[in-house]
Amino acid sequence: MLNVFNIDTSNRGSPEYLSNSSCVYNFLWRTKFACKDREVSDSCTIRDSESGEVVLDLSSLKGTYSINSPGTSDTYSVAVCDKLADSQCKRDTAVCLATGSERVSLGLFESDTSITRTGTRSITSLTYLNGDVCMQENGISVPRRTVIDFTCDREGDESPTFVGTTECETRLKFPTPLVCQQDITSCEVVKDGHVIDLSSLSHSPQYLVSNQITLDPPGYIYLSVCHSLKSSDIVQCTGKAAACFTPNSGPSSTNIGRISGALHLAEDGNPELLYSGGDPCPAGGEYSTRITFLCRRDYPSIPYLVEEANCQYRVTWYTDRVCVSPDPEPVQGCAISDPDTQFLYDLTALTVSRDYYQTTVKGTNGNVQILANVCGQVDTCGPDVAVCSLFNGQTLSLGKASTATTELAQEKGEVQISYTEGAVSSDCPNGKSSKILVMCCSENKEMKVLSVSEDECVYFFSLCSQKVCQFTPKECVFKLGGVVYDFAPLVRRDSNWAVDDDDRTFYLNPCRGVHIDSTLQGCTENSIACLSEKSLLRSQSLGLIETRIQGTGANKSEISLSYSGGSELPCSERAARTEILFQCGNSLGSPVFLGDSDCTYKFTWSSFVACNSSSRPVVSHTCRYTSPVTESYVDLSQLKSSQYSVDSAPYTIHLAKCGALLDDKIEDRRCGGNLVCFKDQRNNRVTRFGGSFDELEIFARADSAEQIITSNTRCEDSADKTWRAIVEYTCSETREESMYFRGLSHCHVLLGVSTPLVCPSSKSSTHSSFLMIILLLLAAAFLALLLLYICINSNRRDKVLRKIRSILPVRGARAQTMAYKRLRMKDRTVNRFLSDSDDSDSDIVPLSDEELLGL
Repeated sequence: MLNVFNIDTSNRGSPEYLSNSSCVYNFLWRTKFACKDREVSDSCTIRDSESGEVVLDLSSLKGTYSINSPGTSDTYSVAVCDKLADSQCKRDTAVCLATGSERVSLGLFESDTSITRTGTRSITSLTYLNGDVCMQENGISVPRRTVIDFTCDREGDESPTFVGTTECETRLKFPTPLVCQQDITSCEVVKDGHVIDLSSLSHSPQYLVSNQITLDPPGYIYLSVCHSLKSSDIVQCTGKAAACFTPNSGPSSTNIGRISGALHLAEDGNPELLYSGGDPCPAGGEYSTRITFLCRRDYPSIPYLVEEANCQYRVTWYTDRVCVSPDPEPVQGCAISDPDTQFLYDLTALTVSRDYYQTTVKGTNGNVQILANVCGQVDTCGPDVAVCSLFNGQTLSLGKASTATTELAQEKGEVQISYTEGAVSSDCPNGKSSKILVMCCSENKEMKVLSVSEDECVYFFSLCSQKVCQFTPKECVFKLGGVVYDFAPLVRRDSNWAVDDDDRTFYLNPCRGVHIDSTLQGCTENSIACLSEKSLLRSQSLGLIETRIQGTGANKSEISLSYSGGSELPCSERAARTEILFQCGNSLGSPVFLGDSDCTYKFTWSSFVACNSSSRPVVSHTCRYTSPVTESYVDLSQLKSSQYSVDSAPYTIHLAKCGALLDDKIEDRRCGGNLVCFKDQRNNRVTRFGGSFDELEIFARADSAEQIITSNTRCEDSADKTWRAIVEYTCSETREESMYFRGLSHCHVLLGVSTPLVCPSSKSSTHSSFLMIILLLLAAAFLALLLLYICINSNRRDKVLRKIRSILPVRGARAQTMAYKRLRMKDRTVNRFLSDSDDSDSDIVPLSDEELLGL
């Protein structure tokens, strides 16, 4: 019997055993689900139960819609927020299926029909129950039902579409901007003739503001850029807040400002966002937040709270996004960096070996087929041809692959690649050329023709692909037990975490979702994990990122993340789930597969991202440390090489040994005087990690250690982070030393050094034992010298022996005891101790009782 629920708005919680009496078992379960729901709803609206404010209104969608089922003649008549007026189905039917002459009610509009929001209010649904009987189950009639899921779509047509049916349930989808939780405003402003675009900062769901003043009451401030905050476990403000204050304890969160205008220039000429119209202020008026953006390069892009007075918050945000930079000149090749965001557009990701990009152009004699490749050639058109036309079996070059140049387009987030020196004609003496405008989109689309010059010498095309979209990790920050965690370092930028288990492989990528390649066809990019198995023709999703639920493990210090909504194929019509148990560790760590049961795949992950900042085991701030596990001494300054280099296309990495700096003999002199130098060969860009090894933290384990080296260079993948290098020193049983490149994670360069220095049995690791052996040898030598000094003189020796024997205890009654000692025949006392034996040459004589006891 569950007797007690207690309110805890932070998580799902878990039951705790209290007591039992008279067969009644009492548990305590602190959970947010025991809290009063702040939302009440009817058939078309949702209101805040405390303020009465309407937070969602679908009344404008009220009406009747007709849907045709794909591939059949079935027709669905659907009423939204109402019942069908002229339905041939039974009374109060909201969804009626017409299949031939038959009419079937798929759900009724009843007095208690209401819209609901689930999944941290991200999924809005309207359910019609009690339609016609679908089947009999254990003698009980099971009625049909219909669920309409309203999805955010700001540009699509507002009409329902058919999704599918499962047994007795019909599923429909209704795209509409009404359920979009976020208000959006323009993130561009013109300053001195240059466009300042902060849209790259708007990719993050929220930013945690760094406090430079003391807040009363203490708490956290979250804000977004150019859009309202999305409701989540850590951002619990209502009313489409763009800035939110969440106290550490006490009352609920406070809306401290909504979108009230576009990005604009303040009186001092700096870009500014004003969020006003927040919750009522106790002192009068309303809460508001003003964000001022200031230009500063090579500085972490983090918002700072600099002032709070009378419910008015002022935030300063240093970022190079507002620094006016001239557009870079076109570059030879297929890669170019955006100087504002430092994002590298690498068009080689669009190169294909077959199934070339195709489109058609209207010619004077009919349609002309166009074949194209990006950063590659079209083999069917001849060598070194990147774009060609095909008409009546004849090909014509529209540009050579070797002439490729890349430049940024006028629109932010777009890039253009150009090919020249195509076929020469009287109209085109310099040869035909092509320009392909590559744009970011959520899914790849076919190439299109934009225009052709009047003389038909220059062809303009467009290509839409997600492969050139600037990397935007999904929400990685969450709050649990009053502590804010950031899992962004676990995000792999261009690869996945892979875990092998016999003939199957698991691929994971927290926050961002897995990268899909040829080995993962069948999985989706919003999957937290994918399963690739030889027995399966296609890979399978093991859970979707947006379904994440966090909590604590059996050990309160552990963090549990669970994901649902995966594929049904591996589990026989049951959706796969993934559970990851994170434990505090002293390294970035990697996932370890535990096993699967009931279609739930379980992993464990030991990483420093799961630690409180106060609990991370910082061992040393020098190159020398004592292992907290083995208590052995390690000195990383004794590495054999003064510096290490490794080439891992397209990157070159240089690392100085602990306690040293890179010298100027390195091929790229920009690297000299730094700890780590990371060079991208595609654009010749160098990221340098300076400082001193004496300032670094070392995290040690029994047979490895890890250093974290921070760069001043801002990471293009995150607005508020700089690049970091994580160097892991691992035990080398072969006694050899080498450096290797472990890959790129979110804003992290991962390096490894294999060395015997960190092995528990290595010389440096047994430094303490070696000192002990030296001390023991010295003690033994001293004892030997002392014995030699005593034994040289017989009188001194006898005196010492008598002294030692004098302190020996005597127990029990005296017994006849015979002892012997060896004498030299020339000793003048020998006659005293000779026995009556006739053998006068014997040197063994007995000792009397008096002599034995008197010694």
